[in-house]
Parts: sequence; structure tokens; C-alpha cells
Amino acid sequence: MKIKLAVIVSDFGAAANCGGNVEFRTRVFDLPDEVVQHIQQSKNKWTNVSLAIHEEPKED
Repeated sequence: MKIKLAVIVSDFGAAANCGGNVEFRTRVFDLPDEVVQHIQQSKNKWTNVSLAIHEEPKED
């Protein structure tokens, strides 16, 4: 099984400011082998895989 990461960005600025639609932008990325292997080894019918974003502050 091939596993990729789909990143979906929702931009709701127009919807909030002028009643427009929410804009969605999606890109699909290959994952490093280490991540794919971890997901494949951990996955069974009783598991769920979740991803989170961790953003480190810029160093000045």
C-alpha cells in the first residue's frame, strides 16, 4: 500500500469578510519511508492514524 499525505488548507478570509465561499487548496506529498513504515506497522482494524502540525518559532 502506498501512503501519501494530503494537505488541505482552508482560507476563510473571503467568507468572513465579504460573504464569499471558503477557498480550499490541496496538495499531496510523498512521506519519508520512516513515516510510512511506522503507519503501516501500527495500523490495524482498531487503530486510527492522526497527524498534527508542530510549528517551532523562528530564531532571531
